[in-house]
Amino acid sequence: MNLTQLKLILKQPLPIILKKIRTLIYEKITHKWLSYKYRTNDYRNTSSSPTIILNKGLVDLYKIQTTYINTAVQDYLIKMYTSHRFDLLGSGWVKNSYHSTPIGIECILFESGTENIKLDENGEWLNRILNKNHVVFSRKIWKEILSTNANYTPIDWQKDYKCGFRFDAKLPYIEQTKLVDSKGIDLKMPWELSRLQHLPQLAIFAKNNTENQIDIIKEFRCQLLDFIMTNPIGMGVNWSCTMDVGIRAANIALALDWFIQLDTENILDDWFKNIVTNYLFQHGNHIFNNFEYKEGLTSNHYLGNIAGLTFVSSYLKGNKQLDFWLAYAIQELKNELPKQFFKDGSNFEGSTAYHRLSGEMFIYSFTIINSVSEDRLQTISQLPSKKYFTKAAYKKTTLNPSILITQEIAEYFYKMGEFSQAYRKPNGNISQVGDNDSGRFFKFTPCGEFISLNQAFDSYVNYKKTDEYTENNFWNENHINHDSFIAAINGFFNDSTKFDYSNNYKVEFQIIKNLVQLFTYPNFSPDIVTKETNVTDLAFKQSFSKDFKINTQSLQLNCFSDFGFISITNDVFYLSISFGANHQSHHSWGHQHNDKLAIEIQYNGEDILTDPGTYIYTPLPEKRNLFRSTFIHNTINIGNQEQNSLAHAKGGLFNVAKNTTTKILKATSTHL
Repeated sequence: MNLTQLKLILKQPLPIILKKIRTLIYEKITHKWLSYKYRTNDYRNTSSSPTIILNKGLVDLYKIQTTYINTAVQDYLIKMYTSHRFDLLGSGWVKNSYHSTPIGIECILFESGTENIKLDENGEWLNRILNKNHVVFSRKIWKEILSTNANYTPIDWQKDYKCGFRFDAKLPYIEQTKLVDSKGIDLKMPWELSRLQHLPQLAIFAKNNTENQIDIIKEFRCQLLDFIMTNPIGMGVNWSCTMDVGIRAANIALALDWFIQLDTENILDDWFKNIVTNYLFQHGNHIFNNFEYKEGLTSNHYLGNIAGLTFVSSYLKGNKQLDFWLAYAIQELKNELPKQFFKDGSNFEGSTAYHRLSGEMFIYSFTIINSVSEDRLQTISQLPSKKYFTKAAYKKTTLNPSILITQEIAEYFYKMGEFSQAYRKPNGNISQVGDNDSGRFFKFTPCGEFISLNQAFDSYVNYKKTDEYTENNFWNENHINHDSFIAAINGFFNDSTKFDYSNNYKVEFQIIKNLVQLFTYPNFSPDIVTKETNVTDLAFKQSFSKDFKINTQSLQLNCFSDFGFISITNDVFYLSISFGANHQSHHSWGHQHNDKLAIEIQYNGEDILTDPGTYIYTPLPEKRNLFRSTFIHNTINIGNQEQNSLAHAKGGLFNVAKNTTTKILKATSTHL
């Protein structure tokens, strides 16, 4: 616990403080016990696992149109993923292995200590990186990998492969953050890769690329076994953030489902399925024992926990524990939706990027539940209530299998889409309000463009040219286009007049549509907020001029007062202003920036004023605060004064003081 967090706690009423102290003590004891269990036992071994049955075919890959995906993009990404080159959080397409050379982050580099590892056939090399209690089983997995591909080069899943710093799989998950004692180290690098979001995408590509389909299935088998081999349950950095464990669980479950559907050669044999199924089950155990839940204070992290548990318990069945997880997940999804999304469809994190991330978690989780049999849903509705010390109680409820997604839930989804449309610029990109860490739940259809290698290295100063770049082009992923999310929302409504991006994102659209096709909902009329108050015009000391030819009759006002966002837009013009200062937002304002009254303008696809983005979170605290600051945004700037106080200690990088209040004085389609 850091000083900033302690100050926040001490501001709470005494009963809450006492509860937090009690919870903290309980969690310390629990985590110590779990760490001991994980260190001394190997829960990947299926010999002592409970009865688990894998539900296959919950999402029918052959009912989803995939051929629209650009073949050149698809072939490029197949090459990258199968050669273990990844472009995550500004790394560029670089290889990640035990012998790969890091590119550095702002000239900061570390030695990983694995440069001289020799990958012997018997797996003796695993003694260098794993606890002695986990080596025996990992060596069995290594032999299975080599039997599938004798030339397979393992991925270093514990490494921040930008700066080279390596976390330690010999230590339990709760001890990983203590290793971060220098600038430049980014926990999110291994976390991001460990989400395994490229695996479902690889399955989609394998469906299209029948010529290389068998090779891709073998690569999937090897990569997933590789991860299991060097990430024993609860050990290493990739178990230290439960949200990432949840996202990974969902991606493993869906990828396994799709690759099994493609596998006509029994490459994914029973041994493999048993290992992965048990590994998924252990993900559920870890999630349930490590919820990111603090006395009712929840966030996108807790939602990621619940979403992962939803996929684990939907794809697995066979025992009461799985049934209870499913019931609990359904309850918490329903409880969290009105907590995390306002009535206008916006998200309480105060970030347009997190609006998409949280929206995806809700939409795909509710959708996968629709694939569960009615008999099982009836069974779990009979489960008794249960109380917990540090997590939400489970309350017995009667589920109606035919109306899991109620009209009220559907209305939230519809309004999520309206908000997404409102912050979408005419060229498809979004207004960035608050944080953006490029976070996604699933990544199916590639979004971006090819640029030349010279363009890539001219555009991104942290990229480093290596011998691996033999291509003539560079796939530049677009992280600020949310059309795939809007297409997924349209899967519920199939309203091309309202949400018209489905043709470019058929996978996202059809996954939802195929699983909720029995549900029809009326159109919900948008809330158009128009307010006018007499106000004296303010004069600005700094100004610039640019000629716009705008048809003012076609301008539309979109106002979302819960979030604090207004846009005025038509086919060629876009203007937005952020004023989010809602004290009902997340309690820490942790993903908000000092961007109140910040303006973005786009005309004919050209950004005139735009948000600078987020850069990175924790490796360079001073850069984190620079990109959160008032100074860097297109807003009123009075000297060096911040709109809201920013904590400069590393532990305070996700806290913003609530000093600012805002009020709409005038909002019409031609005046703000």
